[in-house]
Amino acid sequence: MAGSEEPEEVHPEPAQKANALLGEAVLLRAQGKRKEGLAKCQEALKLLPENAEAFEILGDLYAETGLPEAAIEAYKRVLELDPARLMAETKIARAALQKQRIEQQRQLAQDLLEGRLPRGQTRSPATAGLLSLLLPGLGQAYNHHWLKAAALLCIYVFLFLGAVATALRTLTAQQPSAGPGLDLFTVAGAFFVSPAIWWTLLLILLYLYSVGDAALAATRSAAEETGMV
Repeated sequence: MAGSEEPEEVHPEPAQKANALLGEAVLLRAQGKRKEGLAKCQEALKLLPENAEAFEILGDLYAETGLPEAAIEAYKRVLELDPARLMAETKIARAALQKQRIEQQRQLAQDLLEGRLPRGQTRSPATAGLLSLLLPGLGQAYNHHWLKAAALLCIYVFLFLGAVATALRTLTAQQPSAGPGLDLFTVAGAFFVSPAIWWTLLLILLYLYSVGDAALAATRSAAEETGMV
């Protein structure tokens, strides 16, 4: 009819080649070779740029390679070319959820790198205190108080080495009277004999301070997160 537009004819050779490429893309996808499948699918679309099936396969491959935005665009193109392919709408919704999860993970990673804690993920005072009980400074690191954690750890190393050095001097001085063998009680007791006892007391005070400070800091953080302060 005059004035009517005739649809473009697809020549057999490009169509056959495109279908073969799509078949290879599907096979590569099944083998887990998604990047190679993407290349085949894109090559097929150069031959048949209006092929809805090719765009749907392309969207599936994009979604499986962690590219939800590209997948959504491909599925939208599917609906433009063939509105009857309603499964594409479901796939758009899935890709949107995938995109949201990826963005949340990126934001969480960024918050952790910058020392921010997402709301609702409060620090536990008990955990902070227990970590500092294991090693002074660990609880502060848990609270992201990095400078204080480093300072407490350095002080701990200094005091520990001082206590060990003085305890060894005490054992060396006592060895002739104690005999050639040293039992566990003798070694432990050396840390509670002057002058090693002063180093030991300072170590105990450091532990107490580190535990209390870490627990209080975590408590303040939890109160801020819940809006109590």
